[in-house]
Amino acid sequence: MLKLNKDKTKLIVFSSKQHAKKTENHRIKGGSNHIYFSMSIRNLGFIFDHTLGMEKQINYKCKYSYYQKRSKQLIRKYIIYETCKTLV
Repeated sequence: MLKLNKDKTKLIVFSSKQHAKKTENHRIKGGSNHIYFSMSIRNLGFIFDHTLGMEKQINYKCKYSYYQKRSKQLIRKYIIYETCKTLV
């Protein structure tokens, strides 16, 4: 029997924005757990939106890139030039 982690299991329906409003609060019963529809899911590092748009993925990558750049700026004064070249 397949066991699902109820905290991590999500269900997504790809549709237009108008149709997505109809499925926003729906759920499916799987065994003794309820699986709720989600507007976006993350799988293998990629964020899938219910409209297959790229907005959430791009926002996530921009935030992550800014964080990485900022963290390197903070430690730059503590490392030698050769190590800095390796990081970049």
